[in-house]
Amino acid sequence: MNNNYSVVIIGAGMAGLGAALTLQTSKSQFSTDFILLEAQNRPGGRIETLQIGSSTIDLGAQWVHGTDTDLYDILQENKLIHPVTSDEGLGIYIRDDGHIIDNFLVKKVDFEVGRILEECEEYLDIITNSSVGEFLTKRFGEFLKKSDYSDDDKIIMEELFDWHVRFQVIDNSCEDLNKLSLKEWGRYSCLGKDGQQHVNIKGGYGALVDVLVKKLPENAIQYNKVVQYVEISSSGAILITCDDGSTLHAQSVIVTCSLGVLKHFKGLPMSPKVKTTIANMGFDGMGKVFLEFDSKWWGSDFNGIQLIWRNGKNSSDEFPDLLRHLSGFDLVLDQNNMLMTWVGHKGVREMEETDAEIVGKQCVQLLRKFLADDSIPFPVKVYKSKWLTNPYIRGGYSHSTPSCDSEALPPGRTLCEPFCDENNVPRVFLAGEAAHESHFSTTHGAFESGQMQARKLLNFTQNFQY
Repeated sequence: MNNNYSVVIIGAGMAGLGAALTLQTSKSQFSTDFILLEAQNRPGGRIETLQIGSSTIDLGAQWVHGTDTDLYDILQENKLIHPVTSDEGLGIYIRDDGHIIDNFLVKKVDFEVGRILEECEEYLDIITNSSVGEFLTKRFGEFLKKSDYSDDDKIIMEELFDWHVRFQVIDNSCEDLNKLSLKEWGRYSCLGKDGQQHVNIKGGYGALVDVLVKKLPENAIQYNKVVQYVEISSSGAILITCDDGSTLHAQSVIVTCSLGVLKHFKGLPMSPKVKTTIANMGFDGMGKVFLEFDSKWWGSDFNGIQLIWRNGKNSSDEFPDLLRHLSGFDLVLDQNNMLMTWVGHKGVREMEETDAEIVGKQCVQLLRKFLADDSIPFPVKVYKSKWLTNPYIRGGYSHSTPSCDSEALPPGRTLCEPFCDENNVPRVFLAGEAAHESHFSTTHGAFESGQMQARKLLNFTQNFQY
């Protein structure tokens, strides 16, 4: 078996596939002389699509964000764009005492939170020593204080605000909004004139991964290959050692591990600046739970249920803490007998470490409480994500923390700076969603990052012969 390659790509997620396809289509020595090493037994990284009946569910990446991307074009070329787009936070907003919140108040709080988050974008590149959480809480408190709503309505609006905080914790895959950088909030951008944020894929994200992998040469990916060390000799030669004892030699390495893995990757050469950036960036958990029922017990007018706690508190004696970190229960595209919920904060680890059947029963007990309906059946099957406890992922996706604010460059741009050997030749390139300056946390950001780092390697070789 060949163990000498011009380029070794560590990871066959979206960044790794983007890098590999860029090398393959180049008219260079690298077009066939590369290999991908994947620690898991499948490609796709944080993509995991399950076939359930005649349709699918995605335990990981679920939507395409924006339309002006290479991934969207590939989906269109392969007729994989689902005609139905999705949205979040749909349905009734109901309190734990069964009170359904008036839609006027729901929309008012949603508008105000959205307005404040747009205001956060004005602080791009301004060091404020503040966080999104602090700014959001302060501005919303000022809004309530100046408003002429009744005291009862203000209490309900504070409870709705608590839902938005939970939602943003999940949406940003962070532990706490106070650990989310205000300075970097406006860095993210969604591409496409229509600004579509939730484009669905026919057959789930796995269908896209299949398309990309089929473009690669046979055996271009080696699975169950956990890289332990990447060592660069004084001559620039690279030795890669895997945990099964196998070794490979390369001239360049493109590393596409998640930020969570990079935080624990002791055997990878990195500059002090990159190490600091990796340490400062955040990479926490977010999770999903899918409840499959024997039949649909909800009515045709049901469009979801969002959970509101009185005064933002949970009766801990009645429910496990896990349930306090759910946003609500949503319908699942093309799955008539299924509901799903998002999990954030400390609830993610508890959810992942708890037996699926128990989690399912806890969710139904919560639904029975909020809907005051003890006839709601337990699910016949429960599917849940396990990204936080997966040693090859270790979380959801990246975010910038206030600790990143003092850095001269945006975190994503810093991560893109290659590590050079003693002769100042670039040898190690980092790629992934965390390494994209404006499309972090997305699959297309990861894919583009892989493409960009592969192009950077190719551009360098035009002026330097390895």
